[in-house]
Amino acid sequence: AGFSHGMGRRLSVVLAALHDPAVLLLDEPFDGVDPIGVEATMAVIADARSRGACVLVSTHLRELAVEACTSVSVLRRGAQVAKMAASEMTGEDGARAYRGLLD
Repeated sequence: AGFSHGMGRRLSVVLAALHDPAVLLLDEPFDGVDPIGVEATMAVIADARSRGACVLVSTHLRELAVEACTSVSVLRRGAQVAKMAASEMTGEDGARAYRGLLD
């Protein structure tokens, strides 16, 4: 009860990964998390991926999604509007493409 929002988010990520699930689903894991917490979350994601787990990350933070994932699906109003390699969403061109998908 005494944890900040970000600390609670970090704890929920660790608890989700604790039992080494085959599928790790993280909904907005970076919300309210400080840079150290982002690094810790990325480490949990990398660990899960290295042991062969499927990691699904739902986030509005394009830059962090690209860093955490190998492929990206963009949803708008519940429908998939694009699927691509995460590398296609990097840089200014990726930012423009992402904004265009959301219009």
